[in-house]
Amino acid sequence: GMADENGPPSDGVIPLLLDQAVKFGIKVCLHIEPYQNRTVENLRTNLAYVHRTYSQHPAYFKMMVGRRPLPVFYLYDSYQITLGQWQRIFSAQGDLSVRQTELDGVFLGLLVEFKHKFDIKKANFDGFYTYFASDGFSYGSSWKNWRDLANFALKNSLMFVPSVGPGYEDTRIRPWNSKNTANR
Repeated sequence: GMADENGPPSDGVIPLLLDQAVKFGIKVCLHIEPYQNRTVENLRTNLAYVHRTYSQHPAYFKMMVGRRPLPVFYLYDSYQITLGQWQRIFSAQGDLSVRQTELDGVFLGLLVEFKHKFDIKKANFDGFYTYFASDGFSYGSSWKNWRDLANFALKNSLMFVPSVGPGYEDTRIRPWNSKNTANR
């Protein structure tokens, strides 16, 4: 399986996670890490794998978009791929477009910096999320910016998914980041 530099492949855990989710009546969507050599070409191939492997599981989260139930994908570090490349997969006219195919979904890009909201719109994402549940860690995670981000999303027909949590501790992954730790 594939993994980013911070952990082992997760593919073997996903069936277990989905099966446990059913027992508790919850749904699961996927957070796609920036695995080694991630491109829109191999992302499309991986979306096909995910569709074949997990899309029929009762705990695989889908939301209604129009009359179509679509899975939701969070794309971490989406800013590492250029707008032109994202347009290839997320624009209806892109040569690798997933739109209106069985691979379509609700695709959320990571908003860290102010400019990312414009990039996400131009890249044809369906919305953006903030990931870091620590106020002030980034532009996107700073609560004071959420009203502006929500208004931008509303005006541009995008989803805004602010990330919140009961605390924040990620020094096992980012040892340098203890200043953003937030106790429960």
